[in-house]
Amino acid sequence: MKKMDPRVIRTRNTFKEEFIHLIKQKGYRSVTVSEVIELAGFNRATFYAHFKDKEHLKEILIHDELDGLENAFRSPFEPTGYVNFENMSVSSVKVFSYIKEHANFFDLLIEYENIPGLEEALVYMIHQSFLNSIEFISPSSAEVNEQQFQIYRAYGIFGVIKEWVKSGYAVSVEEISQQLIFIMKSSPIGAIAKKEA
Repeated sequence: MKKMDPRVIRTRNTFKEEFIHLIKQKGYRSVTVSEVIELAGFNRATFYAHFKDKEHLKEILIHDELDGLENAFRSPFEPTGYVNFENMSVSSVKVFSYIKEHANFFDLLIEYENIPGLEEALVYMIHQSFLNSIEFISPSSAEVNEQQFQIYRAYGIFGVIKEWVKSGYAVSVEEISQQLIFIMKSSPIGAIAKKEA
């Protein structure tokens, strides 16, 4: 795969950063290509040399950020494809440090009018990582539908991420990583309904 020219990367990043800034300022639907171009300090020809339109810029932004997150998510499972959560170290969890480093983007998860399709793309990425790249080994003999279980896990991790962002990253990367390990290794097989007061 051909490596992208650093100048191209810098130009694209500038457009993406200003795009995020405008979304936070006025909501995705109200942002225009002209505003992105003006704020980025480039001309229209430069914008259209990299992106077809606003929708394409959105797709590239989501793809680039979630591609990086996927690499961080999968890092503890490589090269074996599985991990023992009982022995998993906090330092091997890279997801939350990546999110914190890219907080400008992930803050969009809690915007009133965020990027359409962002949440769905994030859940899909987590789900696909489980389905295609990670093998779970459980001591439980319970007959659980594997696909449904992966969906359950994907939405659970998405919820942890979104609530952490919503809190303003109040909990440290180390602490939230430890909590994720606890969640991943716990598999309750039943529950008791609370009685009404």
